[in-house]
Amino acid sequence: MRLEISAANSVEAERRARADGFHVLTIARVADGLWQRRSSQPSELASNLTSELLALLRAGLSLPEAMGALQKRKRSLADSQVVDRICKALSEGRELSRALEDSGGGFTPLYIATVRSSEQIGNLADALSRYLEYDRRTHAIRNTLVSASIYPIVLLVAGFLVVLFLLGYVVPRFSRIYADLGEDRIPAASRVLMHLGQFTDGHRTAVICSIVAILLVTVLGVRRPAVAARLNQWAWSLPVIGDRLRLYQLARFSHTLAMLLRGGMSFVTSLDMAVDLLRTPSLRASLLRMRREISEGQPISASFARHGLATEVGVRMLAAGERTGNMAEMMDHVARLYDDELATWVERFTRLFEPLLMAVIGLTIGIVVLLMYMPIFGLASSIE
Repeated sequence: MRLEISAANSVEAERRARADGFHVLTIARVADGLWQRRSSQPSELASNLTSELLALLRAGLSLPEAMGALQKRKRSLADSQVVDRICKALSEGRELSRALEDSGGGFTPLYIATVRSSEQIGNLADALSRYLEYDRRTHAIRNTLVSASIYPIVLLVAGFLVVLFLLGYVVPRFSRIYADLGEDRIPAASRVLMHLGQFTDGHRTAVICSIVAILLVTVLGVRRPAVAARLNQWAWSLPVIGDRLRLYQLARFSHTLAMLLRGGMSFVTSLDMAVDLLRTPSLRASLLRMRREISEGQPISASFARHGLATEVGVRMLAAGERTGNMAEMMDHVARLYDDELATWVERFTRLFEPLLMAVIGLTIGIVVLLMYMPIFGLASSIE
């Protein structure tokens, strides 16, 4: 028998199935790529709604009053329908967490669990504040990476356009000038460049269409789960990049644990909620084994060290948190440590990579220009 369950992760799905009286043999994901995106990243509506709701609650409004005020805000049709469904559910006496879950607004299980935990102790504003801080921190490194990649991408595009202009416009005109010299008086490398320029000039439409087609195929291919998985596996195999990707996942994972622990959840329950933040199968398998050990009473820091889910410094900080009994704060310190290490690495890498990229682009353009003028240099030397 096959049973489909909507859950935050495989552990939660198995728990729900066993609670309903089923015997679980295997667990598999349905629509993996789409499900992963929905379970790991909050929608834009969730972030905007959370910040607006928090501001109204801190201003002294009750939850129904705050949602009523938000209902009057101008939004897109889909977002307005989501807010209307939430307000209707609250007017019927349902809890906010259940209203969010049934609204169809793309609210993640982690977000809903945070709201649900706050309802038990009545500190919704604090929970929303924690989630916004968590969202800001988990996206800080990603935003840093995006910002750092803009300039290199602009350089690559500019360099490619310059080379394309040289091949499609400048080189063909030089080839006409050299037509009377005879190919035997033109260096071999310059002849290859001239033929390439003549081909580009004579097949401009085909060249442009080919470039556009290659870009489309690349984008569509990367969006496919199988291709993305292979690229991810290749990136993880790189000596330095793989270590940084692992640290990035551990940073998000630690931020999530810190937020859940501060919300009053147990450590094992927090691990269940955060399991799908580790996208790499090996890390996810290590987490499941670590969860089993911790639920059996094994020390948390030792389990983290044994399964490679924390750096050496992070393990020592977790051990200190175990001794003081303040794991939430110590987990937050660990996450900040990872963030700082990643930010430092990104800054150093961009400072080194950008000059190298400029040098490569300049060298490429210089070679093209040099090959264009080499026949003139040869002709001048023969005249002398």
